[in-house]
Amino acid sequence: MRTARHDRVPTTAPRRHYRMVSAWAAAHALTWRWCGAVLVAWAAVSLFAAITVPIKYPYEALGTVVDSGVIAGIVIPVIVSCTVLYEGPRDLIGSAARRLIVPRIALVSGIYVLTSAAAVVTAVIASLPVVIVTVDAMLFVALCALGVSLLGVGLGWLLPVVFAFVFSAPGLVPWEYNVIYQRDVSNAYLALVAGALIAGMGAYASQGSRDRMVDRSVQG
Repeated sequence: MRTARHDRVPTTAPRRHYRMVSAWAAAHALTWRWCGAVLVAWAAVSLFAAITVPIKYPYEALGTVVDSGVIAGIVIPVIVSCTVLYEGPRDLIGSAARRLIVPRIALVSGIYVLTSAAAVVTAVIASLPVVIVTVDAMLFVALCALGVSLLGVGLGWLLPVVFAFVFSAPGLVPWEYNVIYQRDVSNAYLALVAGALIAGMGAYASQGSRDRMVDRSVQG
């Protein structure tokens, strides 16, 4: 009997862990459908940029141009990626709020890594400047994570969209300050992006998604 009791432990613990991970993934809608949507969104950006940039800038060397179409395209897969930051029903989240800091950090970190890798691959495939495309994507995903913690998943996308629109509107931002289009990335811009990444992760880790907070206030 003692042997049988010990034999059950290795099978029960992994199953319990698997159920916990499955429930966590389900609450965030972290599914194969989400993975496919993110992949399709980035592939569309690559295809769009590979076709339009050479047509619009035939005399520019490959890997030197980022235009407003590319910037708008980058924002779309970033928004799709951040939909998994939704935390699900209040009953599932509210009681475990203090224990969610580490999973939240892990989730945002995963999105950051996914975004940076996808941006690099997209830039290489579409012959775009890799550094500025990657840095811009990281800024947008940081703003999206911050937006989710402040406004919820339903409206969190507004932060990167508004930022991209303001810097893309002709003449609204002087060229010397229009950092998202400058191929030579400045240290000041890198510092801004680093600060935004930290702020986005910190806000989400401590607050979670705004959807959950509104749900708690209504039902509690």
